[in-house]
Formats: sequence, structure tokens, C-alpha cells
Amino acid sequence: MTGMVYRIQPEQVARLIPDPNLALLEYAAISFELYAALWKDECACILGLIQRSFIDDGIYLWLHTTPVAQRHRYAFAWGAKKFIDDLKLRYPVIYGHSNTDASIEWLTSLGATIIPVGNNVVRTEIR
Repeated sequence: MTGMVYRIQPEQVARLIPDPNLALLEYAAISFELYAALWKDECACILGLIQRSFIDDGIYLWLHTTPVAQRHRYAFAWGAKKFIDDLKLRYPVIYGHSNTDASIEWLTSLGATIIPVGNNVVRTEIR
């Protein structure tokens, strides 16, 4: 198989993403599940799940993409949809944020509710 998703540890992020920013490393450190999607041994994205609270059974999903995801956007979109579908079986609500038209359009196609929060940022909820 050409594209694969692997569960990873926070310390692996720096090996997969050249010059990761501090925010990416901090999000990786607080994620209770962390994954890397690879395409022919190149990292397409890192994504993580963060528990919002002890009483909320929904999760917060964050995603960091690389140019590899853009070069293989159709395969990436298909794999990401499958990943989201699997998460929907485990969690009643998947929360997130976005600030690009393309990702908002894609999230809407998955059934996400889009809630504007300002400065071209939206909050998303997938149920």
C-alpha cells in the first residue's frame, strides 16, 4: 500500500516534520492519540486527538499538513474521510478549527457544522 497511517509518539514529530514549530510540538505532547499519514515514506500530515474535558465525550481533532498532502490531495482527502468516519464510530462529536476555504469546503462535505469565530477562523463540529 502506498499511503499508510501510523500511530506515533510525540518525540517522533521532529523526525517527520522538518523544523516543526513550537505549537505543533506542544499539541503533539498533549494529544492522547497521535498519528502520521505517510505517502511513499514521506510525511503528508500529523494529526492528534485532544480530550476536551473529563465530562465531555467529544474530542478535539487537530491536523498539520505538509506539501506531500497537497501533491496527493485526492488520496489524502479519501484517507482523511476514512479516518474521520472511523472516529465518528468512537466519539459522538469531533471538534476542530479551520481557517482556509478549501478545508472548510471539505469539512462541510463531511457534514461538519461551521461556526464563525472571527478573523477568518471557524469552529467545526462533526456529529
